[in-house]
Amino acid sequence: MATWAVLLVLLPVFAVQQELFQNPGFESPLSGHWEGVGFTLTRTSDARSGSSAIKCSDRTNIYQGPGQLVNLSPGKLYNFTSYVKQLNDMPGKMFQKYRVNVGYTWRDDNSVFQQYIVHHTSVQSSDGWFRLAAYFRTPSREFVTAKLHFQTPDISIEFLVDDTSLTPISDDPTWRQEADKRIQQVRMGDIHFNFNLAARLNAGDFDVQIDHKKHLFGFGTLVMDRWMLDTNHKQYQDMVFDLFNTGTTQGVKWKFDKGSPGHPDFTQAIRCMDLMKEKGMLVRAHNMFWGFEKNLPPYVLHMSRDQLNVTVEDRLKYMVNITKGKADHWDIMNEMEHGQWFEEQFHDPNYSEHLYREVHQLDPKPLLMLNDYAVIGRPEITDAYLQQAKKFLADGVPLHGLGIQGHFQDSVPDPQLMKLSSLVDGAHMQINEAGQRYLHLTKEEWSTHVNKSLSAGTSFDVRGFKGDYEVTVRKNGMLVKIAPFSLTGGSTTVNIDIDDTIEIPPPGWDHKQGGRDGYVMGTSTSSTSSHGLTCSTKWGSTSDSTDEAESDMYCHNADEILTGCSSILKNHDWHREGEQVLTESGKVICRAIDGLGTSTGQSCDFH
Repeated sequence: MATWAVLLVLLPVFAVQQELFQNPGFESPLSGHWEGVGFTLTRTSDARSGSSAIKCSDRTNIYQGPGQLVNLSPGKLYNFTSYVKQLNDMPGKMFQKYRVNVGYTWRDDNSVFQQYIVHHTSVQSSDGWFRLAAYFRTPSREFVTAKLHFQTPDISIEFLVDDTSLTPISDDPTWRQEADKRIQQVRMGDIHFNFNLAARLNAGDFDVQIDHKKHLFGFGTLVMDRWMLDTNHKQYQDMVFDLFNTGTTQGVKWKFDKGSPGHPDFTQAIRCMDLMKEKGMLVRAHNMFWGFEKNLPPYVLHMSRDQLNVTVEDRLKYMVNITKGKADHWDIMNEMEHGQWFEEQFHDPNYSEHLYREVHQLDPKPLLMLNDYAVIGRPEITDAYLQQAKKFLADGVPLHGLGIQGHFQDSVPDPQLMKLSSLVDGAHMQINEAGQRYLHLTKEEWSTHVNKSLSAGTSFDVRGFKGDYEVTVRKNGMLVKIAPFSLTGGSTTVNIDIDDTIEIPPPGWDHKQGGRDGYVMGTSTSSTSSHGLTCSTKWGSTSDSTDEAESDMYCHNADEILTGCSSILKNHDWHREGEQVLTESGKVICRAIDGLGTSTGQSCDFH
């Protein structure tokens, strides 16, 4: 499973309040609060802490488990914690799943709604006590009762529960300040500049411009491999390269193999990865294996264990080989908290750990990731996911990060959780409100741009965001030098020597690629070999006076560069669709588009 755009940082910080459970540690008799209907619920001395826990046995229905009526309010946040110990395993089944839900009785019609707040998969009796915890928000609809209870699907399983807790939580009003503080600590560093001027030069004649050009911190998206390689989707490609420095391809999934058993074909995905690397992007490969039958090639589902082992080994080695030097990140086994098909087939609870070790041994460069959903937007497995990662690390598995998917649906009744379906709307990719906010953050608020005169001193310090920079030096307004540098750690020193030598690369210009409705769909860049540029305006030919009629103008000579584009109807009427900048066959074109109901043609001017 994969989502589209992935700018997401949700780190809720909460102030803990009073305990809502009665007898949360089971240290007193259960009557009057904890209930067990239709099965045996007893206290036991086999406790995690204190002197007692509760034991659940003799269940006859998968929904049976200990529960308690709790005093909750509509639309409020709560934190739930408990510890569970499984006492036996089911023959022929490797893992058990535990869930906790809250049943609400609606005030208006007296019907019951079940909200699952947490689940934990991959549980065995050998695990001992494990934590089952989550934070959740109650529905905003009015309810008269709320009952929280535990359950596990297989009725033959007996289990213990201890150390439960349920507390209301409130948003920390200082979360934004704390987030900004973390951003400054993690994503920023100190830059010390030394501008070394020749003795005959006057520092007061020089101004410097320091511009953050590319983030070191990753901002990425899932890319469409086919669109990335199709010349008809140039605007999509330009937008990806302009907005993001990291791209995820899902074309490497096993089920997307365009070849045949024994003769795999991932040519399209590899070409897409090559293109992203060529553009300086980090590449995330998603994914090598997936523990759900529906996400596997049908031919592997009925293999013997030995055949499957050979097939898995062949795929692993093949994918590592064709992505070597291309994949910076790899999701090896996807969504392990939701599917354990391979573990079940090989009767090995640690099977995925072996795959991570083998991939790392064959290619130690990529960072290997876990990946799962229901971690933030619907945080049912947040705690289980964290425990899974800790186990990988404790077992010495080469694990370098966690992929967190957030699937935000329209039905999520939470005003604090944003719906991030994408940053653009429509077939023409108009940047929407979320996209505008993203641009503001990545290009302005989380970017560094400094203009400074050297008259105040030729050495100074700047606190800046990590990444690639460009320093532009001007003498009395004339460009004399452009110097790149990178900030990758906590600090760096940049020494720039300035004398009478002019060191300027050929001038270039970033062109916003416009749609016919006037919004930006991406950028492209053109340049000229001439260093002595002057501004001029040229008019294109007049278009026909028909709807959608076009008039084009472009640079004809190598020493010209387009810097602007506008248009006008000859009779100064307003019935026009405007102008756009586009790139065709390497030429940057200024195009005017006539509108419906005009009586004269339209012309574009180029400067």
